[in-house]
Order: sequence, then C-alpha cells, then structure tokens
Amino acid sequence: LLPYFRPDAQGSEVLSGEDIEISFRRGSGSGEADDTELDMTPIIDVTFNLIIFLVITAQFTQRGLVVDRPETPIGTTFRKEHVSVQVDREGRIFFEGKEVTLSMLRRNLSTRLKASGQTTVTIDADKDARHGVVAQVIAACQMAGARKFNIPTHVRPEIP
Repeated sequence: LLPYFRPDAQGSEVLSGEDIEISFRRGSGSGEADDTELDMTPIIDVTFNLIIFLVITAQFTQRGLVVDRPETPIGTTFRKEHVSVQVDREGRIFFEGKEVTLSMLRRNLSTRLKASGQTTVTIDADKDARHGVVAQVIAACQMAGARKFNIPTHVRPEIP
C-alpha cells in the first residue's frame, strides 16, 4: 500500500502497513510561537542588482539625435539608403548613431562606402553648428571616398 497523508498526524507515525515513518513537526514543541526572522540580505542584493542593471541599460539606449536643420526656399531631403553623418549644435559628430572623432569617421565611413559601393553621403548638420566643423566633416568624407553630398534643410517660402 502507498503511504497517505493525514492532516491530524503529529510526531512520528506509521501511515501505512509498510514501515515508513514521516515526521511532522509544528512549532518548537515548547508551546511558544517561533520568532521567524526574514533575512533582508538577499532582498537588498536583488534590489541593488536590479537598480544597477537598469542604470547600465539606460546608458546604452540610443536616444535620437535632434538636429535643427537650416531653412531654405527649396527644401532638400535625403533617402534612407544614403550613408548619413550628423553634426549637432555643439559640433559633435555622429555616424551610425555613435559619436565619433574625425579620424574615426574617416575610417568607418571608408569601410562603409567600400562595402556598399556608394559615393553619396548625407550630412545632416544643425543650423547652429559651426561652419568649420561641417567643412572638416566634408573633408573627412571626401578622404573616405565620398564624391557627392546631400545637406537636408527645411522649406521656408521666403528669405528676406
């Protein structure tokens, strides 16, 4: 016969005809309630690990670069298949969503242009970006093998 569980069983009892003993203990046996303490260390460890994970992943999320384009009477756009370089108002240069230096731009862009066979680069520069930085970006793109450039703008009907 299989052993069975009796909810009212206490101590050591034989629950079947076979010699199987199951011990049931409730409380300390002294009649006093047990003082169960909750160890907070694992809970605190998990909480800190979760916070660290969230902080680290938040740093690696890509935020879109906001570029305020200049206005011209004839707006220009660019196609997504063109290789794109962005310059923000502080003069920082971004290529494929990552901030790069001019030398890094030249190396990475050269590799990308050779792999894709393209010679057109879109330079999406903020209207407040310094002209010298944009000129350096154009020169780095030329050294990387770019032959044509697009500079997207917003349409403004009249320029005084």
